[in-house]
Amino acid sequence: MCGSTSDYCGTGCQSQCSGNDVGSIITQHLFNQMLKYRNDSRCPGNGFYTYSAFIAAARSFNGFGTTGNLTTRKRELAAFLAQTSHETTGGWPSAPDGPYAWGYCYIREQNNLGAYCSPGVWSCPPGRLYYGRGPFQLAYNFNYGLAGRDIGVDLINNPDLVATNSIISFKTAIWFWMTPQGNKPSSHNVIDGQWTPSTAERDAGWLPGYGVITNIINGGAECGHGPDNRVADRIGFYRRYCDILGVSYGSNLDCYNQRPYTSGRSQRRNWILFLSASSSVLLNLAFLVSPPSPSQLYEKCRDAVFKCGNISIGYPFSGGDREPECGHPNLELRCDDFTNTTKIEIVGIKYKVLDIHHENRILRIAREDFIKNGSCRPQIPIQDSILNSEPFVPGSRNTNLTLLYDCQSSSSLGIFPCHSSNYNNVSITTDNIRGDGCSANVRVPVLQSSWERFRNKTLDLEEALETGFEAQWEEDMEACRKCNASGGGCGFNDSYNQTFCYCPSGFESSSDPNECHRSHLPPSPAYTKNNNNTKGEGET
Repeated sequence: MCGSTSDYCGTGCQSQCSGNDVGSIITQHLFNQMLKYRNDSRCPGNGFYTYSAFIAAARSFNGFGTTGNLTTRKRELAAFLAQTSHETTGGWPSAPDGPYAWGYCYIREQNNLGAYCSPGVWSCPPGRLYYGRGPFQLAYNFNYGLAGRDIGVDLINNPDLVATNSIISFKTAIWFWMTPQGNKPSSHNVIDGQWTPSTAERDAGWLPGYGVITNIINGGAECGHGPDNRVADRIGFYRRYCDILGVSYGSNLDCYNQRPYTSGRSQRRNWILFLSASSSVLLNLAFLVSPPSPSQLYEKCRDAVFKCGNISIGYPFSGGDREPECGHPNLELRCDDFTNTTKIEIVGIKYKVLDIHHENRILRIAREDFIKNGSCRPQIPIQDSILNSEPFVPGSRNTNLTLLYDCQSSSSLGIFPCHSSNYNNVSITTDNIRGDGCSANVRVPVLQSSWERFRNKTLDLEEALETGFEAQWEEDMEACRKCNASGGGCGFNDSYNQTFCYCPSGFESSSDPNECHRSHLPPSPAYTKNNNNTKGEGET
């Protein structure tokens, strides 16, 4: 049954209908009232952030501002506009109507000369810059790549579309809002109640409310150290918008005492807020850090080890105490502090690391979506791209399965019912087929031994998937051993896409990039920790 009154769209209604889209809550009049000075001549973004663009973008995301009862929906829209207003504010303490009437003043980050290119899957074509743009100041190539992929626009080659096309600009912001970031829930799932914190998360202070959304967005810089003006600014916008919409604020508005979220390379930049002496306008500048020198990278990479649970590993991996330059960009590990387990993300798919055999260069991993949700609820992207992703090659002890969902007909090896899922059933085959007539398909490896046990009915499908599969990495370990023997610290150079030897102070790379020798002197015998006290020229 469909309708538009509280009888139809009250508590518990998770799919709104019949005229209950975002536009039924945020009218043109309210939009103009909330973002009162966005078109002021003093705002560089005047004329860009239009109501029609916001509504068009909002309608592209199922559930955004349309999930839950009317109070929940109003709070979500107030929270979204508040967080993005903080990112684009042009307000100052004595501004007309107060600082919280000046959201959506800026389109581009003010310090917009940085490339913000992080090594990894997403390339950075010459001349393209990935500085902050749009309502959430989307930054870095990987965010442009992921957002563009999901909204169907090539933002890697055309990043400035986020600053010139207002619908695309709003879409990237709503994408960021709706998409879980690293080990964090999405802001959408927090505000609409779909996220329920675990005991460990509650102990960290992560309680449902506006405050944990701030933690998700920029907790590493703003949360966990007591009162912070940036957090207060976000709350100020939120309260104003809730007042305009006639809805209560809810609980847990700040993150002052919450443990900050962290998420490795995908973590947002920290922002510096200051008042311009000449214009008294509040500006956002990216905090720039000079790249570390080779000798600093030597200190960071030489002896640092990633440790988490049963995993203890050095090169070619990075993560934890190992800086990104210490390992291959596709071998960055993350430790889940709550479960003490190691995680890795490869081409948009998250895996649990079960074991690492360093000598054999074998990584045993299992897809997290199958571990958490079983075989019936695969996450996007559903194809295991690791099968052809550098530096991996398929393990020799795997069997590749195709999982087919809701097929009209099937010659599979078995059909299994799905419960509490978007699909009715899943069938399995070892053939690499597209599954025409099926709702979806997933190609995923499993250990051959697990597959045999499944066929013998001593292991069910979920258990077979949870045992994971093997991926072998191809990396020049001999070059690393050569580097270490010469006294260097083994790392990875993204520009050359190869192993690189970082040398200590007083030493430099020789003609062989995998060896170090003393500066301005002929190459010396293998340098080890035993002759660390010998100083080169210029050292004190």
